Amino acid sequence: MSKAAAERLIAATIRSIAKHGLEGTTVTNIVAEADLTRAMIMKSFGNKDALLRAAAERFGQTYFDTVSDLIADAGPDPRDIVRAMVRADLHEEVLNPETITVLTVMRSLAHGDPEIRTFSSTRDGRLRDDYTNAIARSLGPRSSDDALAKDLATATIAMLEGFWADYFLFVDRFDRAKAEKLVMMLLEPDWATESTN
Repeated sequence: MSKAAAERLIAATIRSIAKHGLEGTTVTNIVAEADLTRAMIMKSFGNKDALLRAAAERFGQTYFDTVSDLIADAGPDPRDIVRAMVRADLHEEVLNPETITVLTVMRSLAHGDPEIRTFSSTRDGRLRDDYTNAIARSLGPRSSDDALAKDLATATIAMLEGFWADYFLFVDRFDRAKAEKLVMMLLEPDWATESTN
């Protein structure tokens, strides 16, 4: 398998999903987007389903890489790291019309494909662990065990998921700053001194 051809096919699949959704992500559109032949999908992946799995894996890795880049300058204070993680999850590099379309398509495929589910689920171990560890450090002595940090991580991810769904439905009215403030009110109720309205 040509690694360069495989990379082009994966990138073309993600672009095609972002532009055309699942219905329009045909083999014809993918190879046209990649400027390759249909045979390259068979040679590189065996079939379209395997290519979609590779695209889901790449999409998930890109999410983590982008979030890591966005929180790199957060500093050592655990509260700043938590804030940076929430801000990164709502940042336009992470949450935009293309990424929300790709995520929605991947999740529709995930129902019937456990491999794709691995790369598009909020139950991803890495995501939960990152939030749990950052929240536990921010709680300091208030957290005598991991239960509170795990619960707060679960609630945070659920809230962010709700905001991603809200963005998907109301992209023109979505308020990133308000969403961030509401999540932080959950995590730092002592900092919540005023309503977001």
